[in-house]
Amino acid sequence: MQPCSSALCILILLISTFTTGSESCFSTVKVGFNQGATLSCSDSCSGLARWTVFNKPTDSLAECDQISCRSLKEGYEMIHDQYLKKNISLIITKTDYSKKGRYTCKCDSQNICDVDLQVEPLRTTVQIEPGQSLVLKIDITDPVEVVYSSTDTDGPSSGQICTVDGRSLQCDPEHTERASLTSVLELRNMTPSDSGDYSIVNKEKKQVIHIYTVTVKRRPAITCRTRSPRCAGCVHGCLLAGITFQRIKLQKCYPIHNTQQNMLSLALQMGFTTPQRANP
Repeated sequence: MQPCSSALCILILLISTFTTGSESCFSTVKVGFNQGATLSCSDSCSGLARWTVFNKPTDSLAECDQISCRSLKEGYEMIHDQYLKKNISLIITKTDYSKKGRYTCKCDSQNICDVDLQVEPLRTTVQIEPGQSLVLKIDITDPVEVVYSSTDTDGPSSGQICTVDGRSLQCDPEHTERASLTSVLELRNMTPSDSGDYSIVNKEKKQVIHIYTVTVKRRPAITCRTRSPRCAGCVHGCLLAGITFQRIKLQKCYPIHNTQQNMLSLALQMGFTTPQRANP
């Protein structure tokens, strides 16, 4: 048998290295925002076990050897007792969206585990009264989009309604006059047709950060009834009861006399339609 050429021997060595020496387990971990996470890795390592972010191989997060474990960056740790039992998992004490991504564990220079950490969106349910404001918290400093998805048949079309980049706020014409940005994004004068899902989305990575499911309550129409022969008396009674003009539906109104004319004129200016008249 002829000895292999130098080039062929090098090729065989490379194939052997990549098929036997670079294999590592791969898994995915999903957690909620601000929760702790454990990136599991069960393997024997008699040398230095070290965790890094996949695309930053020289930036160590935590490491263990036969003597002790060390946390090299705040929020990351390994447990020495577990290391001695072939459990070299990485513990992340609190997740946020900056910690999302792929992590690698090496024993000395050999990859033994790769874990993809996924941080699921926050979900918040909000119920508000008509006319109140919706407050949306921006959980990251990166540029974000606010995407609206209507759950009301009479609601506006779904899609992007605003973008936030630092202290800059840009909204579509329908929301420009209603929106303001401080430490949060506020949408004023909410109506039942505004009910739906409001998603905060990382503009560059297209990752959903926070979903607000919003319900703006519908107030039932209130019929204002009175035995008074004058509509103004009906209006006045409803005002005394604290009922807003938008919620009053006048029925069986009689002709108005001069003493109530000014009161009815004011009511009409504030949102009443012309009352129905009935014979006395």
